Amino acid sequence: TITYSNVGNLGTIDAYYHIRAIRVPGADYKVNEIIKISPTERIVRRRFGIQIKFFQRVKIARFSFAALLYHIISGLGLLQLATLVVDLIATYGVQYRHYYTNAKYALKKIKASNGQHYIKKKALVKLNQQQQHQQQHQQKQKEKEKEQ
Repeated sequence: TITYSNVGNLGTIDAYYHIRAIRVPGADYKVNEIIKISPTERIVRRRFGIQIKFFQRVKIARFSFAALLYHIISGLGLLQLATLVVDLIATYGVQYRHYYTNAKYALKKIKASNGQHYIKKKALVKLNQQQQHQQQHQQKQKEKEKEQ
């Protein structure tokens, strides 16, 4: 058995090897080899010897903050990509997409400088944030008016 390890103190200790040889009782090594010379003749070779097997047990460890950060950022990127794909499928690819689109976006008419009206999609979350901001601004103006 060969054992190798560098685990301990975040991989800062020196590596060590441990080699051990043992005899397994009743594990004599014997091979019978049959060689056919003709349909009626054959040679049987009985071979005896020592069989050597190597078993390796390895523990290798090293902490890398850069690798940890890389895996976290990759996971977040894949999560964002999955959200985008589901959003695109729900908005453009399913039969009842108009329900999802109406739930996700608010349609707002905008008058352009040339007099034409355009419909703009705006995410409801952003609209809610803008409404909250406007309400806070109006409350501050009312408080200022009361003070005067």
